[in-house]
Amino acid sequence: MPQNQSKRKKLVYLITKANWGGAQRYVYDLAAHFCEDFDVLVLYGEKGLLAEKLEEKNIRVREISGLRRDVGLLSEIHAFWEIWKILREEQPDIFHVNSSKAGIMGTLAGRLIRVPRIIFTAHGWAFTEDRSIFSRAIIFLLHVKTILLSHVTIAVSQTTKEEISFVPFLGKKIVVIRNGIPAEGFLGRSTAQVDLQEKFPQLQKIFESGTLIFGSVAELHPNKNLALAVRAVVEIIRNGAKTALVVIGEGEERARLEALAAELRVQDHVFFPGKVEFAHRYLKAFDVFVLPSKKEGLPYVLLEAGVAGLPMVASGVGGIGEIIVDQRTGLLFPSDDAKKLESCMLSLLKNPAQREKYAEAAQKNISENFSLEKMLTETRRVYEDQ
Repeated sequence: MPQNQSKRKKLVYLITKANWGGAQRYVYDLAAHFCEDFDVLVLYGEKGLLAEKLEEKNIRVREISGLRRDVGLLSEIHAFWEIWKILREEQPDIFHVNSSKAGIMGTLAGRLIRVPRIIFTAHGWAFTEDRSIFSRAIIFLLHVKTILLSHVTIAVSQTTKEEISFVPFLGKKIVVIRNGIPAEGFLGRSTAQVDLQEKFPQLQKIFESGTLIFGSVAELHPNKNLALAVRAVVEIIRNGAKTALVVIGEGEERARLEALAAELRVQDHVFFPGKVEFAHRYLKAFDVFVLPSKKEGLPYVLLEAGVAGLPMVASGVGGIGEIIVDQRTGLLFPSDDAKKLESCMLSLLKNPAQREKYAEAAQKNISENFSLEKMLTETRRVYEDQ
């Protein structure tokens, strides 16, 4: 431990799950960078790849055993008590909380401990999800309370800020800092396809056939709306075009999506092979990236797909429109509009020049506006602006 370790300010992060998604990638990038200047600790509820990667970087981590994504009164009380005790023990100078559940618990515990600087990052709002009106109202109020309890809330896109800043006084507490990524290391197309074939032999036939492949990397969750992409592929195939859909990822929707593909008789054209570690490295195995989500903040996966040089088609939800400018850096369609998604996919399938044009424009947009350096600089400013 460096001699000046005890003199460094303490920076504590909190996140509900330590798997590897957009919010976890965000926490990792911040922790890995700021550990050079701060004494960093990352708290999490469910262990996963994030915790493993942080430990490899010799960044301190602690598990909050009661903090889980599912709601349960006793576990919530236990989780809050654990967070409170750790904050009291650590006495951080900055407490940066992420995700909805961790947000409300963390900001309240931080206020009780009187942490000097409490930051909440909104990666998207749970009240925009497909839920009952009552559930959305309760979640909305909890989000408002989280913002009020934090000193500053970071919204990962302008749209994320606008979705809640109509509430009086909230807009002044929210700053927009868009996610940023470095120049990622991607496998070349042939290497990526060979590696995926070795992991998932069922992909060999489509990779070797020269079929144009629509690909995605996503958690198989209702919010990702992947059934819409399956139905679009069905219609494209019925119209005589040759294509396939490959979605790398795992989740609760897997069985339903595979059953849908079988029901529509496209199981030879639609594949859900499973989860792959560091899946972004395999993006060049695809020809076009597709993301039909119902809800997003500012998805890292689109930034990665753009940097990888893929043309993109996505729903115009959340901050996606800040990455994809329709008909300039890719194609957008209204969420749940299957016909429009089909039209966008068919347009890209039939027009190689269009694919190349969008891919080049997207790469330029991302390199100029979504760099990791920019995100880190703006976040440091939030940490130090007291």
